[in-house]
Amino acid sequence: MTVPLLVAGSVLVAGASANASAGHFNTNPYTTGCSKTASTISSKAVSGGRMYIKASSACGTNWVEYRGNTQKTTKTGKDARTNTWTRTEVDTASASWSMQSYAPGTTAYTGKLTIGSTTTIASCSNGCTWKTATTASSLGSRVDAFVAKYNGKYVDFDGYYGAQCVDLFNFYNRDVVKARFAPASYAYQLWGSYDTTRYIKVSASSTPRKGDVAIWSSNYPYSGGAGHVAIVLSASGTTFTALTQNPGATKKATFSKSYVIGFLRPRS
Repeated sequence: MTVPLLVAGSVLVAGASANASAGHFNTNPYTTGCSKTASTISSKAVSGGRMYIKASSACGTNWVEYRGNTQKTTKTGKDARTNTWTRTEVDTASASWSMQSYAPGTTAYTGKLTIGSTTTIASCSNGCTWKTATTASSLGSRVDAFVAKYNGKYVDFDGYYGAQCVDLFNFYNRDVVKARFAPASYAYQLWGSYDTTRYIKVSASSTPRKGDVAIWSSNYPYSGGAGHVAIVLSASGTTFTALTQNPGATKKATFSKSYVIGFLRPRS
């Protein structure tokens, strides 16, 4: 019995040793020796490196390989006939690979490689076609990235009046929530001028969530009647921690709910 393997534009018939290929499913191509007879079906540039679809003529198997910068990659593959994905391999290395897929007979192979939020998919029969899919990051991860970028810095969105609390909100509103610009001269006015397609209102008596926008009234002490606005990071009991600016540079601070009008919660 022989096992045809798919290689660039044609079918390669493996030798009789391919009868053992079923035993190689979900195994490491390098520890089984299958990599010694490997050929590249197709390859594509990915972030920081290159993704390869490999085939072993001796073992009757296919797998995904990554070569490039040292980074976290996730890899898996399956053949259309068995329709079973190999176990997911997660590695942080400059060279890594998936487990092998057993591909008896002429069949298609699908390989996946994920780096960050982007998955590259190779669909191979006579040659390979490629596509990419990007997973939207969660609000929490976007908030974390925003904090990492701006914490400890003076941020001035419009170039007027220095680094104000509304400047920090404007960056968050645009870059994290992807909302339209809110036309407010003072922080407290944001409660009535926010993008209703991107936020919902939450009462001050509610427990805020990470990513909510806290808005204080014009009576907020030391605000000169402007109120205040900050980005909620966490909440505990009657207090919450937020990323805030003015007075001073952007920083994390803990607040009570005194003078808080309410919270604007991003819809996604």
